[in-house]
Amino acid sequence: MVTGYPIGGQGLFVNNLEIRTPPVALPYVGDNLGFVFFHDMGNVFDTANHIISGMLQFRQPSIANCSASTSKATCNFSYNPQAVGMGLRYKTPVGPVRLDIGYNINPTRYPVQEKGTVETLRHINFYFSIGQTF
Repeated sequence: MVTGYPIGGQGLFVNNLEIRTPPVALPYVGDNLGFVFFHDMGNVFDTANHIISGMLQFRQPSIANCSASTSKATCNFSYNPQAVGMGLRYKTPVGPVRLDIGYNINPTRYPVQEKGTVETLRHINFYFSIGQTF
């Protein structure tokens, strides 16, 4: 079934930058709490060749063409979405508990053909996880 949702590709570019503060000593948590500031950028490209052409694109190309009335072929996803944010890291015996809030600077827009609508990803996102990312 054709939905219009972007569903992957053959090329991947990911860049993560995270700045961590030294542990902050607070009552009840000791020195187990730290803060981070981050910048994330990257995308999955339909072919590896499109990684190079989309490397310096920071906004979705031809976003006006990406509407419910057009085919998915006119919706171009060859660009690098970016997000910035901050988070908390709480050190536990099984790894850090992480709580992040991120702001998507240039959210992706795509048609949902089964609904006949256009969707845009949210600007603000919350993440909770346990363990290191890398």
